Amino acid sequence: MNLLPKVRNMLFSDKKHVTAGFALVILIISFFTFFVGYERPAALFWDENYHIPSAEKYIQGKMFMECHPPLGKLLIAFGEVLLSPNKTIDKSALAQTDYTASVPGNLSFAGYRFFPVLFAMSGAVFFFLILFFISKNNILSFAGSFLYLFDNALIVHFRGAMLDGIQLFFILAAIVCFLYSLQTEKKLKWVNYAVMGIFTGLAISVKLNSAIIIPLFVFLFGYEYRTKLHELYQHLFIDKSIKKAFGKFFFLCRKSLIRIAQSVPAVIVVFLLVFFIHTSLGQTLLPGNTYKASPAYKEAVAKKEPLSLLNFPVMLFDNLYYISTYHEGVPKLDGTNPNENGSHPFSWPLGGKTINYRWEKSAGTVKYLYLAGNPVIWTVGLVGLLLGFILVAGKFIFKTPITHRKLFFLISVFLFLYISYMAAMAGIDRVMYLYHYLIPLQFSTILSFLIFFYIYRENIKEKNLKVFVSIILICFMIVKTFLFFSPLTYYKGLTTTQFKAREWSEYWRMKHVE
Repeated sequence: MNLLPKVRNMLFSDKKHVTAGFALVILIISFFTFFVGYERPAALFWDENYHIPSAEKYIQGKMFMECHPPLGKLLIAFGEVLLSPNKTIDKSALAQTDYTASVPGNLSFAGYRFFPVLFAMSGAVFFFLILFFISKNNILSFAGSFLYLFDNALIVHFRGAMLDGIQLFFILAAIVCFLYSLQTEKKLKWVNYAVMGIFTGLAISVKLNSAIIIPLFVFLFGYEYRTKLHELYQHLFIDKSIKKAFGKFFFLCRKSLIRIAQSVPAVIVVFLLVFFIHTSLGQTLLPGNTYKASPAYKEAVAKKEPLSLLNFPVMLFDNLYYISTYHEGVPKLDGTNPNENGSHPFSWPLGGKTINYRWEKSAGTVKYLYLAGNPVIWTVGLVGLLLGFILVAGKFIFKTPITHRKLFFLISVFLFLYISYMAAMAGIDRVMYLYHYLIPLQFSTILSFLIFFYIYRENIKEKNLKVFVSIILICFMIVKTFLFFSPLTYYKGLTTTQFKAREWSEYWRMKHVE
């Protein structure tokens, strides 16, 4: 008789061991949605044609340069070395090219894909912790984690030897550090900024567009010294006391320099260390392809001196220059081409354009690997964006009262991150793809969670039955839709009729194979 109330109290408890239990359940679910069977199909898809040759260059000691920083490819290579599923196969040809359309027979992809899928799977725990630090409610955070666990686009893309799952893991880790630092009412320590700097540096070392989270340091500083900032505003615009305003201004400048010294070096050191490992592994030059390396770089490799710290500045500069010039050769979006896989950023929130990563005919059906999101999750994210914009705009335009300052602050933060990322993407003069939306998609789903908690936090605190029933219904819809689209995610056969039943929007521009 007394068991049910005890279980209920335990589930709604915010004690650490209960939260750890929920995190473990999240990890188990993500193991089944992300990890199980990740080595299939045993064939290349999308950017694996580039990343696997890059990984093999590390393994075989070949010097090369890439359009992205090295950490993601280093981890792909490390997975292949760690598991060694192909030790009896001759892979030497893979290291001789930057792009391969074929691989040796019986090649296993388990090693190459291991760390990308492991990081993506583990990212679900960080996503859960983000929601928990916002709400301090395990049940609500667990339910909110379905927005990560059951998104078909995340799963299909992150199950390949790609960079984005690794990148998102470090971005989510940095956000966890940010939110954890906001929990304390005590003065923040240098370690709060340094650890966040390490994860930020790791994210940027996978892809440069991870720099979008750098404003989190500014937001953290602003929140930490919000009282002093308010006093500065008071002296400038209310009291008109210039002398006192200058005093507060110089105080904040001094404190900001201290925080910069605690965070920026962590970002830079991680970034440089990753590049040092990258250059040190390049022991030999590829015949006919030196990636426009300077004579000093080529000479260092020829003399077997890539480990020298004296050579590293030249090597670093050459790699960064290669990254900066690589995108000049990438084609622009061609909207007139019916086979164009790229899409404009403005179409991404609606799920456009989906990409057929791979297909294979089999006994009257076609197996697909299709980059298509879970429409329930993407709709939740879109609703969160619209409501977040209305709430923030209402405050600054119509002076709408704020019912919870900290939640409003976080809503503003994630709305800013989303808008900044999308504005940056819209300004890039090259073709972009739907998977570039997977980072701002997480910002939008976190934002939707924030909005929901902002509106219903009192009902949630009172354990209002109607609110939790609605949460259960949304979770049910997410899982149901995930299962419906799962054949496109896990390379399962579909008839033409079954495929067309999954064409839910004209914006997706899905195409079945005859």
